[in-house]
Amino acid sequence: MPGSNTYTGTLYQTSGPAFSQVPYDPKLVTYRQVGEATIQFGDDAHALLNYTIDGGGAVKQITRFTFAANSVLGSYIGGTQDVTFDCTDPTRNGLKTSDPGQFTISQNQDGYVLKFPTCEVTNGVFQQFGQIAKIDAIYNCAGGATGVINFTGLMSEKGGITGTYTGRDKSCSFRGNVGGMRVMQ
Repeated sequence: MPGSNTYTGTLYQTSGPAFSQVPYDPKLVTYRQVGEATIQFGDDAHALLNYTIDGGGAVKQITRFTFAANSVLGSYIGGTQDVTFDCTDPTRNGLKTSDPGQFTISQNQDGYVLKFPTCEVTNGVFQQFGQIAKIDAIYNCAGGATGVINFTGLMSEKGGITGTYTGRDKSCSFRGNVGGMRVMQ
């Protein structure tokens, strides 16, 4: 998440007529300050909510709520781009890599499979949190790079998909973006 991941604000209690009441009279609406809330996001799907209301308070772990399945399966035109860091050979830090072209996301008996032009991601474990999803998997690329990869913040819509990922091979960590337009069927 870019910028701050913590937000604080004042909580108010409001009362008055229903907005649909005809005629609606906004002068009948009252409000009073009852407390404060702070929400701190740990990742795309989880946060810590800390609040006080009229002197009492609580701290709660919250998670995005999923109303309906949001499939990421399909064929896309786009690709990935990432940058390396924390390399065993420091001269490799900052290396940028991209894998443009058509890619697919499918599912088989072993989990989710993502096939990019030069890399394949297999054994993917899929989880959905609200409108976003994550896939934790292993990858193998044409140049011999293999390791673990975690796609997060995956948002799939009728027109395409976007998300981020992190991973590690035997010599470097990397982080990047994935995105693509859905191939018309």
